[in-house]
Amino acid sequence: LTTSVTVDTAEGKTVERVVPKPEFIRHRAIFFFENENGAPDLQYLVYAIPDLLGDDLSQDMYMDVLDGPLATATRMWRAGLDPLADPSRSMMRSFARRIHADQDLQGSFARTDSLWSIRMALYESESDRLTTERTFEGEDVLSLIDEGSIFIRRALGIPEPHIERAVDLAVSQTHTAFLEALSAYAYGSLGFARQEDLDKALADIDRALEIDPEFCLAHMVRSLILLTKGDAAGAQESTAEALKQEHRVSERWRLTLRVVHFATIPDRESLLRVARTWGELYPYDVKPFELKAIFHAVQGEPEEARAALEEALRRDPARADLLLMLGEQC
Repeated sequence: LTTSVTVDTAEGKTVERVVPKPEFIRHRAIFFFENENGAPDLQYLVYAIPDLLGDDLSQDMYMDVLDGPLATATRMWRAGLDPLADPSRSMMRSFARRIHADQDLQGSFARTDSLWSIRMALYESESDRLTTERTFEGEDVLSLIDEGSIFIRRALGIPEPHIERAVDLAVSQTHTAFLEALSAYAYGSLGFARQEDLDKALADIDRALEIDPEFCLAHMVRSLILLTKGDAAGAQESTAEALKQEHRVSERWRLTLRVVHFATIPDRESLLRVARTWGELYPYDVKPFELKAIFHAVQGEPEEARAALEEALRRDPARADLLLMLGEQC
């Protein structure tokens, strides 16, 4: 099931790590959840629940989340659709087949007084056959996401001894325990991804950090927004704040944060080292090569940017957005 690799960690140390063999990694997509209440103040959870669930699953080295809600939102915007308007099952199935996912996860949520319920359903993407589903109920919606993550891993056949031993940080730690902060973060992340109103996205992220100053990922998104706006000094300051809280997040996010940090300084050698480590530890992740491509493009290195994008597309040929980026570098 596993093999050993020697890598440089995000902290710059050389270590030997045991990682799953590629044939045993589970490749799944996670899509938007339906807001059964239709309550406008809960609409952010259409995105936030699958986003947190995908991040929680991604702590496990056996899990490769091929497509998360942010990538789906980008596809829907390009099709002229609203990603928070409860997309249909048929649309999500078409997305799953397009990215060659074996299975995909969708679901719904509701709140009645103080009681939350989240339904999670796992589908065979090709046949659209429902393979398993379960509804979780309780007063803490974030704890229900944690429960659902364990359920999905078991449903996918990840070995029970591994599940019991693996690091599994609660989503209230990796993100925030405050739903108001989570709402602001969700809208800010979506706004940044859409790139239409960065000032509004920044205001949303600032609101999340006002509520929860220890929200590591909100600091990181703030850094990316400021970097995009050309405020390198502000981006460095936000990244420094995120690094103070990096113990709260998973290894994949720590690697992401290190790449962002070295991009804002900038420190080319360290950035490329961390990206290389990331690719060795998580051989199906596209993100390190996407970030490398963006860094090379900003640095005026089109050949290196093309090489990074080609490597990303080798790992995920269905990423049309990466094809567009590649075309821009040609």
